[in-house]
Amino acid sequence: MVLALALPLAGLPRTTGTQATADVASSTWTPQAVAAERGRGHPIFVNFTAAWCVTCQVNERVALSQEAVKQAMAHTGTRYMIADSTQFNADVDDAINQFGQGGLPLYVLYPANGGEPQVLPQVLTVNTVVAALEQAARP
Repeated sequence: MVLALALPLAGLPRTTGTQATADVASSTWTPQAVAAERGRGHPIFVNFTAAWCVTCQVNERVALSQEAVKQAMAHTGTRYMIADSTQFNADVDDAINQFGQGGLPLYVLYPANGGEPQVLPQVLTVNTVVAALEQAARP
């Protein structure tokens, strides 16, 4: 089973957990950074990721780095934060647990209106991300 998953991934470029989605400005996630940005009228997309997370790397390639997602982030004014767990990070681990997740990947989208954050699926598609960004940008 592992071989079946590894072969299609052999051609993927190696990335680090801190690599931003191409052409989208990112900042480092901290609980304090999210608290400071919430309520400022723009969505916040947090990418909990790690270099060793295969699903994270696939989602980066097939969804997050796609032009439609980049355009949706720009259009909605979304702040993009990366929570890197390549090396153990207690804050990241705590956040994963607070959102009821057992591990990576975790994608959390805070709406512009300050409402409750939405946990996106662990396997992303362009359409899923774009629709979630558009919804999160609504007042």
